[in-house]
Amino acid sequence: MLSFRLRLTGLGRDRWRWDTDRWTSGESWIKPFAHPALERSLVHNGAQGACVVVRESAVVRESHAEGEFIRVELRPGRVRITAGLHGTAPVYLTAAGDLLEGSWYLPDLRHACTAGRLLDRAVVRALTRRHRYSSDTLFTGVHRLTERATATFTPEGLRIDYPPPALHVARARRLRPGVDPVEAFDGLLADIVARYAVPSAGVELSGGVDSANVALTVAALHREAGSYGLLFDGELGEQQQRRRDTLARRLGLRDVTVPAADWPPFTPGGCRASGVPHDPCGDFYLEAFQAAVDRAATLGVRVVFTGMGGDEIMALRLTERDTPLSEPGKVPWLGARARDALVEVDHNLAPVSPAPLPSLLVFAARNPTFLRSGVWPVSPLADPLLVRFGESLPVQWRRRKRLLRERLRRAGFPEEVADPPRPENFTALMQAGLRRHGLPLLERMLDDSILVDAGYVDRVALAAAHQRATAAEEVPDPLYDTIALEVGLRSLLEKGNDGQ
Repeated sequence: MLSFRLRLTGLGRDRWRWDTDRWTSGESWIKPFAHPALERSLVHNGAQGACVVVRESAVVRESHAEGEFIRVELRPGRVRITAGLHGTAPVYLTAAGDLLEGSWYLPDLRHACTAGRLLDRAVVRALTRRHRYSSDTLFTGVHRLTERATATFTPEGLRIDYPPPALHVARARRLRPGVDPVEAFDGLLADIVARYAVPSAGVELSGGVDSANVALTVAALHREAGSYGLLFDGELGEQQQRRRDTLARRLGLRDVTVPAADWPPFTPGGCRASGVPHDPCGDFYLEAFQAAVDRAATLGVRVVFTGMGGDEIMALRLTERDTPLSEPGKVPWLGARARDALVEVDHNLAPVSPAPLPSLLVFAARNPTFLRSGVWPVSPLADPLLVRFGESLPVQWRRRKRLLRERLRRAGFPEEVADPPRPENFTALMQAGLRRHGLPLLERMLDDSILVDAGYVDRVALAAAHQRATAAEEVPDPLYDTIALEVGLRSLLEKGNDGQ
């Protein structure tokens, strides 16, 4: 929600003043992210201190809801930064000497990202798909400010303090006689969406039940809402198009789509193949996702409501599941350095949050793309209010997302919308990207690789994996993680990448 460059030496000597797009004071500056859904304020506290707050302006104050925010407290010799609880656009921090720098966009800090500062446990998380929500990034000395966390910068250095764990509903509850959970959910979702009395609203619409439920509420409250999304090829795409057409027609949405097949992972012309600096841990389908977001932005969408969080609020507890959760598969080409770091995968984890931890990981990976296109994302299904509601629901209402499907049926949607016979999946898109573009990149890694040179990937084992994948009917998905991490690291570490 903001970026800044703050030098402790001199803080408090000059009053903060607004200059074009930022506040300045001596050598220091703070630049809020400019967007109609956000408001900014700076208050001087006496002669030397000041406090900056950037927060969601659309949140209705009388609702007693806490919208997203970030607060920066400034005084001579100390900076304190506190994040809100939604994790929408986490700020990344790096400190050197008396200088603290931060940005919601990781590549802004790429001068602090070097191959010699790679953090072993973060690298192995990315290579093995054991993602964790943490202040860790891929680089030592570059930190993510997680939800509710506080960063304090003094002459002694930078310290990040996690908040206490959030309280959650430990077990499902019984419904009171006469209570209709579908009606209760409908009211809660409407209350959350209604906080955002914003113009130019859009819905990230896949045709699945999560985004369809969000669209149902958004369309009722925003009469001029639009929708956008990726459209797949083949029979899956035909079914998806029918669902989209039904939703758009019934809800009055202005719907636009982007052909997913045009933007597989690593496609030429995409940001990764072009070497544009980007977060190596960004969205799996970054090229297609960015194309869809850019399309929505060109149509004037400024605030997007997403269906993120639907899986989490309808999730079954381990004790409620018929089958255990599957563990991530082994990655046979891990090098010695990565294998040694596996024992540290669960070190320095952020505590349990009010919002679902998987959603927060997705926000960190995806939301910078929204912001880069001038769009502010809102994910009402990840709101702590709905999280607690979902945790309280009897298991029969969460199993196979029964509540969400029943709400669509009651709204008059056909079964193809309420319970699609072929759920949307990205398998074909991933395979196309790996086969056409990923394997050639992997072949180049055999001769020149940051990950191999650093000891995270074994060159001989990777060569064998490449040979098997070339001959196989399907390219193993774990190769994506290795290629994406290599390409992403190169985008940050190689000189000459200017982000254009």
